[in-house]
Amino acid sequence: MMWRIGLRWLCWAAALLGLLVSARDVSHVTHVHVVQTCHLDVGFADTAAHELDNYKKYLLEAKTTAEWFQQHPPGHGEGLVFTTHPYIVSLLLDCPPGMGFTCPTPTEQDQIRAALRNGDVVMQAFPHNSETATFSSAFFEEALQLGKRLSVQLNISSPLVMTQRDVPGATRGMIPLLARNDSRTEVLATVHPYGYGGITLEDCIVLDGLSHALCPDYNNDNAGPWSVDQIQDHWASLRSEFTNATVLPSSFDAFFRLLDPIRAQLPIVEDEIGDTWIYGVPSDPVKNTQYREMLRAWEDCQSHGQCNASDPILLNFTRLLLKNPEHTWGGDVKNVLGDVTNWDNTAFYPLQYNASNFLAIAATWNEQRDWGLTYPMQALGGHPLANDIRQRLQELEPRSPGLSGYQKISDPTAMLTYESLRLQFNAAGGLVQLEHGGTSFASTQDVVALFEYQSHTPDEYDKFFNHYFELIEGQIPSYAPKDFGKPGLNTSQYGNWKQTAHAQLVAAFERQKDGVTDLQLELVMNTNLTKHYGAPATVWLHYQWATANPSQLQLTVTILNKPATRLPESLWLRFDPSTDLSNTNYGWSMDKLNTTLHPLDVAINGSTVLHAVSGSVHYTGNDRRLSVTALDAPVIAWGHPTPFPACCDALPDLNQGFSSCLYNNIWGTNYIMWFPYRPEETGFISRYQIRLG
Repeated sequence: MMWRIGLRWLCWAAALLGLLVSARDVSHVTHVHVVQTCHLDVGFADTAAHELDNYKKYLLEAKTTAEWFQQHPPGHGEGLVFTTHPYIVSLLLDCPPGMGFTCPTPTEQDQIRAALRNGDVVMQAFPHNSETATFSSAFFEEALQLGKRLSVQLNISSPLVMTQRDVPGATRGMIPLLARNDSRTEVLATVHPYGYGGITLEDCIVLDGLSHALCPDYNNDNAGPWSVDQIQDHWASLRSEFTNATVLPSSFDAFFRLLDPIRAQLPIVEDEIGDTWIYGVPSDPVKNTQYREMLRAWEDCQSHGQCNASDPILLNFTRLLLKNPEHTWGGDVKNVLGDVTNWDNTAFYPLQYNASNFLAIAATWNEQRDWGLTYPMQALGGHPLANDIRQRLQELEPRSPGLSGYQKISDPTAMLTYESLRLQFNAAGGLVQLEHGGTSFASTQDVVALFEYQSHTPDEYDKFFNHYFELIEGQIPSYAPKDFGKPGLNTSQYGNWKQTAHAQLVAAFERQKDGVTDLQLELVMNTNLTKHYGAPATVWLHYQWATANPSQLQLTVTILNKPATRLPESLWLRFDPSTDLSNTNYGWSMDKLNTTLHPLDVAINGSTVLHAVSGSVHYTGNDRRLSVTALDAPVIAWGHPTPFPACCDALPDLNQGFSSCLYNNIWGTNYIMWFPYRPEETGFISRYQIRLG
């Protein structure tokens, strides 16, 4: 599978790679396609509900502006074709109750439909700006249907081009899914360096051998369409740049249909690209657990023949569930919270549930959970799937294990033998002996399933900034520390000290009952890390397997009594098994949207360390195989665990295995800044399936 940089079904403007095909001599250009749109964040600059209200206004404004140009032709081709998202159109034309936004009146809905039918408003092919690797493959394909269904209802052509703005990347794993949905096994992609593109010559896409150019004319984020005067100014500017060309309002679809004749001359990228913003996803572990379990329930319901994919109730459920992989997870921290001083816990705790700005930012995170979890459940009503999901989610509440019927193990670090399975834990609860059928997967140097807590410092942020951001006049961009950092962290008492700590294994309990073996490990963290940082007081590791088949282990990590902290932190479960990477026929791989990828096959400046994995992580050796599936925590780091993208120049050291990120709050905005943020929540669970072969 490959990316052709320069393509048909995926247009991609993101801060990742340079524009690989360009020509500054524009004398051959006869037509300039101006794509007019604005970036969409569902709940960042304003609440999600208010953004829907705004977009209702924007779509009506777009219709009015487009009609003005049609009625007042100025002679230079000025006009407006406003590109928007199926997710927005769907909610405005079929409004779910109780979500807080004002549904358009029937007259306004008719006007929006007319704008779409007349081509004054067009849709992209994907619901919204998404973190693609956080879908399951089935849900990704379902997402592709939203725009198609709307097009059938409106009797218009289905959108062809998927756009990704503000999300730097996508996974190669989506290419086979696009291929099954009217694309090819290659994806034509335009990638703009360091931004969205624009109407200056250097920001337009100009290709040798093609007389048509593309200029993405983006308004400010969430700002709607340009005004009549602005559009006239933009046309004047473009006419001065492209003196031999007709400038016309257009769409991504119209431009990308023209690329087939030159497709063969475009550069090819066959590597994974990934998403360098993916490190924000672990910031709400409860949301991740519930979203992924709801997905599994929906998929199980269909595979068992209990759910009809065309059932309107289920279609409503899935379109609302689509909010979870949308890239907005909360409000603009610098504007809503605006606090750069109260970093240490002693200053933070009196404010967390009392100060208006702290309550306001947490309200945006709660709204995101409502939109992604609560409202989809409400949409199910009395459907049997709703009861199944409720039962599943009840079982995922974090709690101390009931130890009835268990026997306490006198020495929790002693060798434990269960038929063909031998286990031994070190003092931190990590597996230093994991042997099945005579094959060993762990040692004192190669530890499996080791819980690790890290705090992070201003020095780490500085290193991240210097590697990740394009310098402006030799300086890190002013927005970088505000949106990606923790301004003022260096003034805190505890934020300047790097902490990397493991728990202490204090007790172990075992039980064999009804053909199932259970092993419970109780771990405690250093009280200073709980007091001054956000380390959980207690961690339980629950191993379970069918006594007759110890090659498949279920591991549940339960985090209890975790204090919230604003200080940057990350929680990990490390998997560093015994491996031999000397033979290139063997080694590590990962599943992303049902595509198996090698962790080192990543494009330059792609996400080399951090990935969201929708399936399993595999190690295959000459004499052993290990597979780990994270059911709840999708993000992993290869090599030494770090939550920062682009942290270093070198590729990750695969001899150090991988780590599952249970939680982090590294981002400076958009994602969750501390967990828990609800007073009734004090922890979470994360489940793993470990297969030995």
